[in-house]
Formats: sequence, C-alpha cells, structure tokens
Amino acid sequence: MKDLTNTKLAPLEQEYDNLQHYLQTREDRGLYSANKQLPDRYYKIIKKTTKYSLSTRNDLIRISHYPSTVAVYRIRVRAGMIRGGLWIGLIKPYEPIPKDAKICECKLYKRDKRWYLDVVVEKNIPERLDYQNVIGVDMGIRHIATPVELAGGKTRFYGKDLNRVLGKLGMKKAIDTIKKIGSHEKRITNDIIHNISRQIVNRAIESNALITIGYIKHLRRHNTNGKFNRKLAWLQYYKLTRYIEYKAALACIKVIQVSEKWTCQYCRNYYRKGVRKIQGLFQCSKCGEDNADRNAAFNIGHRGLGHASNLGIIVSVSKTCPSIDRNAMMRKEATDLNRW
Repeated sequence: MKDLTNTKLAPLEQEYDNLQHYLQTREDRGLYSANKQLPDRYYKIIKKTTKYSLSTRNDLIRISHYPSTVAVYRIRVRAGMIRGGLWIGLIKPYEPIPKDAKICECKLYKRDKRWYLDVVVEKNIPERLDYQNVIGVDMGIRHIATPVELAGGKTRFYGKDLNRVLGKLGMKKAIDTIKKIGSHEKRITNDIIHNISRQIVNRAIESNALITIGYIKHLRRHNTNGKFNRKLAWLQYYKLTRYIEYKAALACIKVIQVSEKWTCQYCRNYYRKGVRKIQGLFQCSKCGEDNADRNAAFNIGHRGLGHASNLGIIVSVSKTCPSIDRNAMMRKEATDLNRW
C-alpha cells in the first residue's frame, strides 16, 4: 500500500491496535463496528502472539481505478476515528482487478512495518473444452519449471534466477543475517515465480493450449535422500502451481495435474527405460540423448492428454510431433482411472 501520510497512518495504526486489543481483552476502545463483528464470527480461538488482520465486508469496501504516479488503485478503509473512512493508494498488483468481477471480503494487515491488502474477487469463467495444443510443465531442481509444447516441441527453461537467489541465502550461515534478508528474498522469489507463471499462461493463451503440470508431492514422501528433500523444500512448487492455476482460470485455460512418476526415466517416444548419465541428460538406446527435464515435460504432456480424454476435453494437436498418437504413456492414462 502507498500514499500513507502521517494523517492517514495514525488512524489506521489506531484501528489495527484497537482490533488486537479487543480480541485479547474484549474491551472496545472505539473499534469500527463492522471491524468488530467479523472477528467475533470467524476467530474462535485467539492466540496471544498472533496479529490478526482487519477484515472488511464487500458492502463496505470500495476500490476505484485511479492511476497516478503513486498508485494504480485507491481503496476506502473504514476506521472508527475517521468519518467516511480513509482513502489509501494501492501499488500495481501482479494481476489487474477484472472490471466485471465482484469484490468480496478484503483483509488488511501489517507485516515487517509494511501494510498489505488481500483483495478477494469473484468472477464467472466459462469452461473451455476445445484446445489445439498441450503444454507439459516439468517441475525440477535445476529448473523449477520446464514447459514444452507437444505441437512443435518448443521448450523453455525457467528457474536460473530463482536458484541464484536461493543460493545466496543458503551461503549465509548466521541466523541474524538470514532473518534480515529473509523478507527481501521472499519478495524477490515471489516476483520471479509470478513472472514464470505469467509467461507460461501467456504462451498457453497464444497457442490455445491445455496446461498439464507435474505433481511432485509423492517424490518427497517416498524419497529418503535428505539432501534431495531439502532442495525440494527450498523451491516453491506449490506456489508456482497455484499461480499458474489462477492466472489460467482468468483466461479460461484448463490446468490438469498429473503424477511425475517415471516421467524422467522413460523415453517420450517409445516408453523405454533410459539411462541418466548425469542429472540433466537422458539417454535412450533407440532415440539417443535429450535434456532430461525436456523429456519429462513431454511425458507429462502426453499423460495430460490421457486425463483430458477422461474429462471430456477435446485436444486437436498438430501433427508436427509424430510420436503423439503412439505414445504408450498417453494410451495408458486414457484407459486407467487409478491415477496415483
């Protein structure tokens, strides 16, 4: 949030402190009535060390598109000390607020001396069942996301910037230092993940593609390698998946999650088990060598085609990739409803 002058900051801080005091002691020190009703309804157990957000009902919230050098949107926040509420500027969000969307409940909270607003919107999105391409997305450690198009085989590798940021943090041994740079690192990684998800969804919009994402939760559950599991914990696969899903939903693009089991070990053309000489290289005795993440992304895309047929989705993929029709992994998924 921007445009917080001292005149606006003082009543906002007072309202926020009044809420914390009310939740802990049940003593009302001039808290706005609506800001008191919602916590009474939602918060059953109050923790002494937790700071709770100011929740605003949709009938009391007002957001206007007001581009300026300081902010893009303006929001009216109700406070007990100010008649009519406070008008506060909002910086440009990662995604613009749809004009035809309904504004739902919003939450205002403070973190690391900064003010944030979570805006919940509701929008009716028609379901699309006809596509002309499939984008398979492999999640990995070297590259957090490797999307590949089944029609043409166009491939991109994302995640080098993210690994560089996480590597710098991992080299810092002092706990105090990590705490100081932790919030800065989170903002950088969050921005990178937003940009990656936006590029993947934009490409799906351009090529009218169904998106298929590898589901890697089982890898950590069944893997006993501690170093491997720590690397998985560093990378924010869940957040990237959620960002892709909501951006795709706004564009009426379907996203399917499939298991990543065996996708990096079998050839995408003949479904034969290959050899991983090194981490990033896959070798098949019949096809030769290929990037391991790219090979896995192809298999994820083929597996998504099988699931699409079960969901009634029609995908007319161009014949530029001759291995699509005979891919064994796609045929298996089309007839097997027991996914994973």
